[in-house]
Amino acid sequence: MDEPLYLFLADLKKSTSLSQSDAERVRLALEDGLRTLNDKLETRLHPLQVNYGDEIAGLFSAPLELQAVINNIRRVLDDHISFRFVVAYGQVGDPTAPLTQMSGPVFKEANDALLALKRQREFADWRISSETTRLSLNALSRAQNAFISDMTDYQRRVHYLLAEGVSGVDIAARLNKDPRSVSYARKASKSDIVLDLDRAIMANLQDIKSGQ
Repeated sequence: MDEPLYLFLADLKKSTSLSQSDAERVRLALEDGLRTLNDKLETRLHPLQVNYGDEIAGLFSAPLELQAVINNIRRVLDDHISFRFVVAYGQVGDPTAPLTQMSGPVFKEANDALLALKRQREFADWRISSETTRLSLNALSRAQNAFISDMTDYQRRVHYLLAEGVSGVDIAARLNKDPRSVSYARKASKSDIVLDLDRAIMANLQDIKSGQ
């Protein structure tokens, strides 16, 4: 029997309410961002791709890079639209088939979970590892998303650069801002807490990678 795999499945919120021109703008931005991201991922078995216009899917051999996937998709879509996602772990019918033609328990679980997220108006569901780990990852991801959703455009720009490891002084130079403005944005947005949440998610995923 083939080894179980990790399926990342996301959809765009309220995509049907976009105008045709806005929908095309989102599609192009997303496809370009996924193309760049796919080149950097070591554990993807099927490249991340846009399916049915508003769904993002990819298949992975390990979970560790999935937080980077989520962070990158958030940044790509930042000016356009929000999203929700599921990560499920299980069997696929034929891993060599095109992603849209694959079947298997992991696809059913992910699709059912995504429908549940829509009804619950929640952001994330990590259906991997133990129930305790799942609840922990869900809480961390949802908290992180809530903080970022509350940021202003400027605060998010500062936060994304901090997440890349750029110093406050260099961020100020890049954005043509006073360093005090950057420092205030960092504190007001609670960016340090968001980065701590990111590290906590990564630690959970590292434990799964080494222990599963």
